[in-house]
Amino acid sequence: MVEEHSTGYSGAFARQATLNQASLAKPITLDIVNALEQSAREEAIILAVSGVMIDGNYAQAISLRFDGQEYVSSIGSRTQEELVALTREGKFIGTFTGHHGVNTGFDHPQPALWTLSPIHEQSGPQEFPNIHSEQLSMTLSGRHVDVDAHIIVNGRRMDGTIKLLEEEMISVELAERPAAGMHLLQLQTPGGLISNDFIFHVTETPQPAPRPTLGEIVKDGGWNKLLGDWVDVGTRGEFRLSLNWKIKNQLTKKYFTQQAGATIASINIDPSSGEIVHFGINPLGASITGTWNFAIKEGPRFDGKFLSAEGAEGELSIQMVPQENDALLFKIAQSNISMIRK
Repeated sequence: MVEEHSTGYSGAFARQATLNQASLAKPITLDIVNALEQSAREEAIILAVSGVMIDGNYAQAISLRFDGQEYVSSIGSRTQEELVALTREGKFIGTFTGHHGVNTGFDHPQPALWTLSPIHEQSGPQEFPNIHSEQLSMTLSGRHVDVDAHIIVNGRRMDGTIKLLEEEMISVELAERPAAGMHLLQLQTPGGLISNDFIFHVTETPQPAPRPTLGEIVKDGGWNKLLGDWVDVGTRGEFRLSLNWKIKNQLTKKYFTQQAGATIASINIDPSSGEIVHFGINPLGASITGTWNFAIKEGPRFDGKFLSAEGAEGELSIQMVPQENDALLFKIAQSNISMIRK
């Protein structure tokens, strides 16, 4: 019989297998006992047995604990083979239970693993790490992780090292490479709780690095300071120009407000070319298309063209140049407009 119920250890659940003459007829019974023993050897659980020794009409309750080789009690020790033989003879019945260690509860919370980013941003597609023969370490986000935590891959403990980095980031390096494919990583507090499953991938050779997102390009270039609301110095946006520049990783929205109305533009990365493309439309129906260059030291620059509703075309250049004291020089066509943060 295999069952699950509360062990009374921090309200946790334990995997159990009951050994008796009926359950021995099912191959899964000893499979589970062997799996519990393996987990105990890897220090993932503490394996204890609560049973009864039967001698004729006399029955004696007995408690045993697996020490990695044998089941030890106050009256001696038994191997698994001996307990199985006694069970076949009707002289032993026992329940094998995997318990958590003592390091559970408030002072030892369950470790948590997730992909790189603040935990409150965990939504949408996730990018899981990849390792290969030349790179056996992976970087991920983690909380309540100790440097001496046990590393578990696909349910089996593996050798490796853990480094605690800044801002809830950790590095996990495996001692050897698992087979190619998808795998599940867990970390366990010694004598305590095991984390959630975390996906990682293994390949034979290095994979091409993914292209940076627009958010990463803006951040790496130091252009986050350009995000927000800006107004021209002269009229504080009332008569001339106001600008709103927002970004959320993949897409930037940009609003230009002038006397004629608002021009709205979206900026994202073309997946085929890798270019940062811009498409906008103004209140008169003219479209504005082109590309941005965020690698210019002075400030990001747009080069493109406009097409009016009547079919007239022309080239257009825009550049945002940060100034001291939270100011911005907005260059559009032949005009230089001084702006301040709203």
